[in-house]
Amino acid sequence: MPKKPENATPKLLTIGQVAEQCGVGVETIRFYEREGVLPKPKRKASGYRLFDTDTVHRIRFIRKVQGVGFSLKEAGHLASSKGIPAAIKQIDHRIQDLRQLQQELRVQLRTHGK
Repeated sequence: MPKKPENATPKLLTIGQVAEQCGVGVETIRFYEREGVLPKPKRKASGYRLFDTDTVHRIRFIRKVQGVGFSLKEAGHLASSKGIPAAIKQIDHRIQDLRQLQQELRVQLRTHGK
């Protein structure tokens, strides 16, 4: 993979481009911004939002985390770099809880049949 020059300017994306790359609507991005799970984007003089590519990665991560049962607030915290140690701990706890639930369901299935 070619290295980016250190002084390279990151590519800025419009809200529509971010939405398309993430498979979400622009209203979802605005909602995430209002809820504080996305940093405030740069703006053109016209007021249009400009996002960097890190925003695309962050939204994809948030959606993935929500997909496994975390709330938006939890997902936003997990997406922040300072939240990584806590994220690992929370995910470990969630996995443990799910394994216990799985065992309980297996017992019920054996007890009650199919």
